[in-house]
Amino acid sequence: ERFTADGLLGGRAIVFSDNARGDIAQTYHYDFWIEPPTILLQTALADTLRRAGAQKVVTPDLRIEPDFTVTGKIRALEQIRGNPGAVRVQIELALTERAGGKLLMFRSYGAEPRTTSDGIREAVAKMSAAVDQIYSEFLKDIAAR
Repeated sequence: ERFTADGLLGGRAIVFSDNARGDIAQTYHYDFWIEPPTILLQTALADTLRRAGAQKVVTPDLRIEPDFTVTGKIRALEQIRGNPGAVRVQIELALTERAGGKLLMFRSYGAEPRTTSDGIREAVAKMSAAVDQIYSEFLKDIAAR
């Protein structure tokens, strides 16, 4: 399923907050994701599952009924500017059995790697690495069930 996100996280503008005022999220005026994060993270998860050897990975665009459904909600995907700087990524993922609707797994995953500057390139690279780490943990959880 396509991921969901509330507020600023659902848009294409990259979200940031300042260390000194961490409770206020803002968006950049000139720095955007190529697609909304809800689509980017869904696509990245589908690619990760395929690389891991999943036999059949389908997205809603294909209009094929899957055996299992993964749903995700983006809770945080932002740059934290300041000293120290960081990025924050938090995603809730659920695996359900399509036939009976049985919830097989639900977990909130997160990562908050530090950054060495307030540059957007480093922030995006760290967010990407954090998403890869989260998806790796998700694959381990699926394998363990």
